[in-house]
Amino acid sequence: MKQKIKKDDTVRIITGSHKNKEGKCIDIDYKNQRIKVENIALLTHYVKKSDKNNGGLIKSPGFIHLSNVKLVETKNSKKNKG
Repeated sequence: MKQKIKKDDTVRIITGSHKNKEGKCIDIDYKNQRIKVENIALLTHYVKKSDKNNGGLIKSPGFIHLSNVKLVETKNSKKNKG
């Protein structure tokens, strides 16, 4: 099945705890059918202090299944019905 969603597209979450929230697609894993959406499903993990960073708690978006999102707007600003 061909996937319509691509990086930098705007998507809406249609199920789960983040229902009806919209965000920009950051990353897609087509093999496992997962997608990362900006500021949705944030995961918190600890990073050890080093020369490159200060360390501490870092929040990053986690993956959501592709069946739980709906394409709202493409990167080329074409509105989709729905």
